[in-house]
Amino acid sequence: MTSLLVLGGILILAAFFIISVYNSLTKARILVKEAWSGIGSYLQQRNDVIPNMV
Repeated sequence: MTSLLVLGGILILAAFFIISVYNSLTKARILVKEAWSGIGSYLQQRNDVIPNMV
């Protein structure tokens, strides 16, 4: 009986760890997408301004 409780506890901790890692990776992916979006917006703005300077 005790071994089942220990095994259940380990499984629950493993599940929480996996969920935590997944959430961290998802957050990092979203931050990278936002960063690339900002770079794309800056490059588009720069491209729009160049003809005005010439």
